[in-house]
Amino acid sequence: MTTSARSVGGARSRRRSLRIPQRVTPRRGRRLAIGLTLVALVSAGGCGSDPPSEGADQLDGIDAELVITRQRDLLDRGLINVMTDNGSGHDLILSHRRLVADHFATEEDPGTTSLRAGRRVAIQLPYGRADDCESDSPVTAVLSFDYVVVGDTADAPPATGTVDVGGTDILDGIRAKQCAAVAFDASTDTTITDATITPDGTVAARLRIDPTPTADGSALTVERADGTILVSVHTDDGSVPATVPPDGALTIPITFVVNRCDPHALAEVTKRYGLDLSVSVDGAPAQPVPIDVSPLFDDLESIVERCRDASG
Repeated sequence: MTTSARSVGGARSRRRSLRIPQRVTPRRGRRLAIGLTLVALVSAGGCGSDPPSEGADQLDGIDAELVITRQRDLLDRGLINVMTDNGSGHDLILSHRRLVADHFATEEDPGTTSLRAGRRVAIQLPYGRADDCESDSPVTAVLSFDYVVVGDTADAPPATGTVDVGGTDILDGIRAKQCAAVAFDASTDTTITDATITPDGTVAARLRIDPTPTADGSALTVERADGTILVSVHTDDGSVPATVPPDGALTIPITFVVNRCDPHALAEVTKRYGLDLSVSVDGAPAQPVPIDVSPLFDDLESIVERCRDASG
């Protein structure tokens, strides 16, 4: 069973318009509440992210939504922007911030955020790892944090708040990708062999996919292969789509081709080399599955350098 972040936040939290708190939850009390909640979940057989503390304020006047901006490398680093609008009329300081989502295991971020009245702030938080690949229900989430109201008495301890988060279809997509990668990695051994640098400045290799003895019988179909902005990946005509045979290896000839080697691209790109297989599991929509290409880094660096020298 997966704990629903929204249902936990709604059922156990008090919705309130933000005022200078009359009753606050000190940090010590928050830890105790989390501990009691965890005991209850374990006893019930629950899984997924820990819910926000009991007694947390579900705040009105604060809106939060997940967005993907031009900083797409954030997702590669395990982070996502939580666009947070403060319509409460109070300047706030947020700490112990965390994106709590069902079907995901997430971690608290130790940083702080100054959220002034009437302002919109992008809070970058870890989106975590999918820990439930069985449920068909969509992801729901809340933003959990401790907060103090700027101008409140200096010795007032922080209160704990939660805000429902929109845009969680992004987490649905992340979960689908992670679960596809887990299924692929559990069912196959994948290696890149016979890599050579060709006279025309490419790297030719063979991708071999073997089913593991512990494979669960899922039908895995490789639909295409993709590289990066710098170096793309091509497959031989007719080699994909192809399904991994249950009792034999699937071999796909691949070629790494330099797309760009200009100084701007080399300076700005955050992921120089990579290989993503677009994999369908049991007929589901295909998802990108990353393949380790670190053994090829020297060869790939060589063909990029050759391109740069040739372009002056």
